[in-house]
Amino acid sequence: MPYKIAKLRVKNFKCFNNKKYYEFIIEDDRNPIILSGPNGFGKTTFFDAVELVFTKQITRLQKNIENAKTNLGKNILLNEADKNGTIVLSLKDDRGNILTIITVINCSVHKLSIEDSLKYHIVYGELETEMIDSLIAETDSWEDTLNDFNVLKYSAEHFNVYYYISQAESVHFLKNTIANRKDSMNALLKTENIEKRIENINKIVGKNKTSNSLIKGMTETNESELKSNLNSLKTILKNTAELPKTAYTTLLNYPEGHEVFWWDREYINIKDANVSRIEIKKELMALHNLSLDLNDLKLFYYNRDLESLYNNNNATDDFIKYCDFINEKGSVDKDAIKREIEKTQTIIDIYNYSSFIRNNMAFEKYKKDDLVQLKNLLGDIILFDVGEIDGIVNELENARESLVGKQKVLKQLKETREKLSVLSKEFDFDSQHCPYCNHMFSSSDELKSSFEMLSKDLESEKSADFYKVETLQKKLLTVINPDIKTINEYLKEIDEKKVEKYLKNEKPTRMLEIGTAVGYSAICFSEFLAENGEIDTIERETDRVKEAKENIKRAEVDKKINIFEGDAVEILPTINEKYDAVFIDAAKGKYPFFLKEALRMLKPTGYIFADNILYKGYVLSDYNKHKQRTAVRNLREYIKETTENPNLETEILEVGDGLAITKFK
Repeated sequence: MPYKIAKLRVKNFKCFNNKKYYEFIIEDDRNPIILSGPNGFGKTTFFDAVELVFTKQITRLQKNIENAKTNLGKNILLNEADKNGTIVLSLKDDRGNILTIITVINCSVHKLSIEDSLKYHIVYGELETEMIDSLIAETDSWEDTLNDFNVLKYSAEHFNVYYYISQAESVHFLKNTIANRKDSMNALLKTENIEKRIENINKIVGKNKTSNSLIKGMTETNESELKSNLNSLKTILKNTAELPKTAYTTLLNYPEGHEVFWWDREYINIKDANVSRIEIKKELMALHNLSLDLNDLKLFYYNRDLESLYNNNNATDDFIKYCDFINEKGSVDKDAIKREIEKTQTIIDIYNYSSFIRNNMAFEKYKKDDLVQLKNLLGDIILFDVGEIDGIVNELENARESLVGKQKVLKQLKETREKLSVLSKEFDFDSQHCPYCNHMFSSSDELKSSFEMLSKDLESEKSADFYKVETLQKKLLTVINPDIKTINEYLKEIDEKKVEKYLKNEKPTRMLEIGTAVGYSAICFSEFLAENGEIDTIERETDRVKEAKENIKRAEVDKKINIFEGDAVEILPTINEKYDAVFIDAAKGKYPFFLKEALRMLKPTGYIFADNILYKGYVLSDYNKHKQRTAVRNLREYIKETTENPNLETEILEVGDGLAITKFK
């Protein structure tokens, strides 16, 4: 399928510097296209770039290059000798499909032959300019020549004869001998097959001259016999009952009231088409071409479906899950699906029924039936007694209600006393009469003493209730605490499996961990690295670094894991690598800073995992204690940034201590 040049972008090539990509855009499909402009504006550079991409040389420069006997000291095609050059050529076929060729000129190659410094990569579709550099940095599949890309269907040897005629070689064709011109024209017009066909036809015609007489004799001999057979057949048909006619059926199903196309009728008359013979021929040719391009059409729909699947994250996840249940025979393992559904449902139930425990025994989350169901699900794993917990909760709730009531009365008493004190000064009340209940006291001092006594009694009762609530809370925690650890560990395993799923699918080559601790996570992550993959991990505590190194060496993965000792706040800004995945599990108050650095170093297809994002449930509650206030506030800021940023997509798993999974949209 023929291609035309649609766009050329160059950077650090000849007269064009390394600051940006300079674009030549051909927006009109009509021919010819004329490039016009003063000297030095890049016309020749345009053609040089095209020729370089397709032939790995520039004809007008090649002689000088080949005559150079010594190292030139730099690649003469580059504007800045210490930086690679880039040529991005976009081609468009007659259907509007785009093919983009990326050509990189290696600045480290000084001795020319030019072709030693070139490498190629093809992208099917348009490529945005701002994505070029990142794509080049991430691409591993480079080719040494365009000949490896069969879709182009061209020969580099013929480029300067049929596709491109330079100013200096415009009479190249006319300079050739007649024989060479004929060969070139035959190759260009593909007449070789036509000549062979003509030769074959002539052979057939010669043979027919010999056989015509034989055919004539056979025809005359059998004519009378054929007439006799025909008459016999007519007689038979006359004596046979009339056979039912088969109704004609159209090729298409037409809507009611729609006229049948002329070519879909039982009796076709070209005159009914109301079109010229030329137009009919065009339609037939279009049908012919469609039949020839049927495979291309099928491939187009296949690629379109794949692209749709790739761009739909939910569909992709579903597809991956589906593939997990395909057995060796290629059929769906229904039993495995059933087991997975049951397992998943159990996990969901555990999560739902443990709401009271996961939310730090919040009373609004307490349901006795939930604890009963949780006990039934986990059986002997859970140690608590539902009846005991229910009794403590009821007693605790009564104590809290009593405390709240006494706090309310005491507050009202103090407010009333203050008001009465003010009123007694403004008005001349009898100081022995209680202005609240009109009780007569023996003296004003007795009245004052009575107020103070009542306040002390209420304060005392309040303190007792405080102590009772505190005691009951400690008792409840003592009863449930062993099971809290069990449930959190069980749900945290789900978190790890979620991370494991992402890592298995993506197979990272470079991963960054912020917060090594004793090296356990890094050791686990190393199992999911691609071949020759590496993990960079940061830890500031010297004792932990020492222990982590010992554990990593013991696990025999020390060649895959690089430990950086020091504060991540200081180390991260010095790292200029790109990572497939970043795992954050360090100081919670620094998470917004870690996020900023992680996004800077993350590849477009990478993931960020933030552990302990819900921080004991404090982040989702009204927790505002001084001790952890900063950490909770900054974790909330992290969540807000990752969920409200239009360029990011974040999933928060409310299991264990919380895990946030973030990627670019």
